[in-house]
Amino acid sequence: MVVDQTSSEVELKKLFLCGLILIFCFSLASAQRQLVKIKVFTAEKTYSDIDLLLIAGMGYLKINDVAEVFDGRVDFDPVKNKASLELSQGKAEFFIDNREVIIDNIKRKMKKETRIIEGRVWIPLEVVITKAFGEVLGGQVSWDYASKTLSTVEKLPGAPVKEEVEEVSPPEPEITAPVAPVAEAEKARIRTIVIDPGHGGKDPGAIGPRGTKEKDVVLKIAHKLAKELHKNLKTRVILTRYHDIFLPLAERTAIANREKADLFISIHCNASLKSRTRGFEIYFLSDKASDEEAQAVANMENAVMALEEKKEQGNELSSILWSLAMNEFMNESSEICSLVSSEVDRRLRTVDNRGVKQAGFTVLRGAKMPAILVEVGFISNRSEERKLKSSKFQKNLVESVCVGVEKYKEWVERW
Repeated sequence: MVVDQTSSEVELKKLFLCGLILIFCFSLASAQRQLVKIKVFTAEKTYSDIDLLLIAGMGYLKINDVAEVFDGRVDFDPVKNKASLELSQGKAEFFIDNREVIIDNIKRKMKKETRIIEGRVWIPLEVVITKAFGEVLGGQVSWDYASKTLSTVEKLPGAPVKEEVEEVSPPEPEITAPVAPVAEAEKARIRTIVIDPGHGGKDPGAIGPRGTKEKDVVLKIAHKLAKELHKNLKTRVILTRYHDIFLPLAERTAIANREKADLFISIHCNASLKSRTRGFEIYFLSDKASDEEAQAVANMENAVMALEEKKEQGNELSSILWSLAMNEFMNESSEICSLVSSEVDRRLRTVDNRGVKQAGFTVLRGAKMPAILVEVGFISNRSEERKLKSSKFQKNLVESVCVGVEKYKEWVERW
């Protein structure tokens, strides 16, 4: 008994010591991390509340803040674990948990790696104040530690540019006055639209009471919509599938990304265990479904992944980057949903419009552009199944969606 008691006491002491070590390590890590506010001076505006994260004395800026301050645009690539920052004169590409950065197509090494902290991408301050970054920005950035101030300065005309491919080091701190504004960014345009007819091949989708297959209905609607959009908007229109073939969900948005699409439209027929349920719905991507029915629809559409031979294994980092990419286009996706829904209300009076909803559709998750999913009707409802096969209904539906997209194009291009 004595031996057992002594052994228990030893184990308790070990646990106590481990606890103290963990507390010490946590306290040390917290002490090494500090968030401060800095000022940024540009020719057009002064920012006084930009976050600078200090980790063991090294400064980090949120990539979205850098984009806002210098009139840039951020693009997230979860497949390559990469965040790209497009500026007026070029692009800088940062790789998560990696010291490598590509600026204007030249690889460089930073002293510290790019990080994801609490769902945000943070890039080292050191790279923002290099000459290489100044080249893609169109003006050199300087940092004054004493006053916690970033300033943009005009690049001297005709000054030689030295390509630095070795490890970058920050220049000597200096305070300079802000200068002329950077050239205005190119306005957004809707040049390419990708239409995705849902399901196909070995995946029939939902099947109606009379045997109508969702994959066949949506393929016909997609072809008609492509023709209407090309005729009225003079845009380039691409279908993810032109025939009855099977495509994994990830490949559908990959096509849109490869074609550099400005809009992605996935077309589906809805289904319900309640045979009397009917109506039109339109969705944009969100991690949180608008209601239980919206979540059920997403679950039904995502179930096709069981038929995919190669299933992508996600990870926490990839999930965060997809979430960041999704949030970037959420406003635009919501806007086009509202415009299309309004046109359906106005033009298809025989259709019950169930409105705009949101849910986590896998087929929309990889899109690097505004993306929507259209549920044209409930194929599980006998009368709506008959309507979905009707050429007249398909024509009226396509016209409604086309006008909604046309209004969205006008909305985007007027800014």
